[in-house]
Order: sequence, then C-alpha cells, then structure tokens
Amino acid sequence: MQKCQRYKIVKFKHGLPQPIPNDTIAAMKEIILYSISACASLVVLGYTVHIFIGGLVSEETETFAIIAAVILGIAVMATMAWDVLRRRRGNIL
Repeated sequence: MQKCQRYKIVKFKHGLPQPIPNDTIAAMKEIILYSISACASLVVLGYTVHIFIGGLVSEETETFAIIAAVILGIAVMATMAWDVLRRRRGNIL
C-alpha cells in the first residue's frame, strides 16, 4: 500500500488506493473558503440593515427588509459564482 502524502485524501478504486489530484483538493478548499466568506457577508449585510433602520420602523418591516436584503445578496453572490464558473470553463460570451 502506498503512503499518502500530507493532506492528500485517498479514495479506493478497484481495491487500490488512488490519491485525489492536487487541483481537486485546491478546488475543495476554495469552495469551503468561499462558502464561509459568503455566509459571513450575508450576516453582516443583514446586521447592517438592522443598524440602519432598526427603531425607525416596526419590527415586521425591519424583518422584511433584512430578509429582502439577504435574498438580494444571495442572488448577487450566485450570479458572481455562475460567472466565475463560466469563465473557468472557457465560455466567456
């Protein structure tokens, strides 16, 4: 059995250990990092709306505004992620 290199994940194919390529591991790390960053950004976005309009409007209106802002933020982040994937695949039109 081959030794696994540091930070390599081994999956078994036909009973033999096969290391996952470095580019796949890098992509996994990138997805995790971007997901954490996106969640933190959405929390900050919602809190910013709370800071701006909290106390000026009713709680229901504030909750609605926070939900609307977070949904808009999700849509913007999804559009950016779609654009990155499209450019990496070579479809730049």
